[in-house]
Amino acid sequence: MMDSYGGISLLTSTVALVQSLPEAAQKILRDSGWGTVRHEGGDNDEGGKQAGKNAFVSNNLNDIKRDFDRGVLTFDQAKYATLDFTRWLDKLTAGEIQSGGGQLGVMETDPDVYQNAYNADTTNRLTPQQIMAIDDPANASLKS
Repeated sequence: MMDSYGGISLLTSTVALVQSLPEAAQKILRDSGWGTVRHEGGDNDEGGKQAGKNAFVSNNLNDIKRDFDRGVLTFDQAKYATLDFTRWLDKLTAGEIQSGGGQLGVMETDPDVYQNAYNADTTNRLTPQQIMAIDDPANASLKS
């Protein structure tokens, strides 16, 4: 089954088994494009099992749009802020985000759990300063 990012997701019962594997085995699966985060039916229903993640996504994308609409971000800055955010979401759905000593899933009900993990995870992400400097020709390498 394909996920929304074009990756392959495993059925819930299989993911439960995969999540019991050692981290090295899970990493091999993630590196080959398989997601290891459990999803269930009704995940995206309003108030459903992904309510926290959905609110987190909505809040962050609305913040980027608001800053663009107000002229705080240029088009390129907004584009790269959005790309940076969606790359992090891809890592989340692939099971690469750790929080509270374990893998952060997609079925938390509190959006702050995701916001805190996002703020804490600076690995392979653009900093706010880099995003604001994206239009400077000296920073052309940030656009790759």
